[in-house]
Amino acid sequence: DGQHTNEDIRKFVEYCTNNKLDNTFLIGSRNHNRHTPKKNLIGNILYNFALRIFKKIYIKDSLCGLRAISFTNINELIQIKYNDFKFEIETIFLLKRKNFFFKEIEISSTYFNNAKSNFSSFKDTFQLIYMLFI
Repeated sequence: DGQHTNEDIRKFVEYCTNNKLDNTFLIGSRNHNRHTPKKNLIGNILYNFALRIFKKIYIKDSLCGLRAISFTNINELIQIKYNDFKFEIETIFLLKRKNFFFKEIEISSTYFNNAKSNFSSFKDTFQLIYMLFI
């Protein structure tokens, strides 16, 4: 979707090349800026807070799509029945239950001027909250 820079992807590749990834889940941690759509920023902050309170998951950017996992652990993800952002959230829940180590890598926050968010305020918010309690 053009949201991640070549430099950020290189950070992930470098980490994967230089570290053993068994039972490790890499996730980007975006440095949000003035170009971040306000509803994305607010939603992200509130959802990360809810994850801490209700699921005891302490990551800064649970909705970041830049992620990596070792091929040796890929079968863990095949059992997830969701698509779109629900897959991303369920990945976090599943790997937390399986005691994976979560490694966050700081990346830029890339949004383009006048870019529209893919986040549907009511529908997506409801689904994110629902996933916290199922």
